[in-house]
Amino acid sequence: MIIIAEIEDTALDQVLAALLPLTPASKIKVLAEVSPPAPPESDDRLETLARRVVELVRPVPDSDLQRETLRKVLSRHDTFFDQHGEADPALRNAVGHLSRKLKKLFQYEKPVSAIAVPRKTFFPNGDYMGTTYDVTPLGERVRAILLKEGAI
Repeated sequence: MIIIAEIEDTALDQVLAALLPLTPASKIKVLAEVSPPAPPESDDRLETLARRVVELVRPVPDSDLQRETLRKVLSRHDTFFDQHGEADPALRNAVGHLSRKLKKLFQYEKPVSAIAVPRKTFFPNGDYMGTTYDVTPLGERVRAILLKEGAI
């Protein structure tokens, strides 16, 4: 069984201690710590930021790959279920390109996490399963703008 939960850093020790009677310690793993960026404080700031992001990521008319990448990342794409377990190196490279575009605005390790947080998923035996993109509130607004424009 895989459990995904959002907990406070101070509670991690308590959560792990509570799991120990139920499963051996060797089976408990903290797979990744994902902190989506905090949304701007007001709707006006969110709208302004979303418009700036759209200017950076809007696909050029003849770029189907950019359009497809934005469509996937901004619609909770799951690389395991949506691609039937097949790897897609072109998508990985395209997400990297998208991240480099966003680096102008966001100084995160993974700038794409400003619009969609990539979350690695694993099989119960610990093997890598795929990546799921969890869309942030900013990403939702960017998607709405791009859909309205017909860009994606």
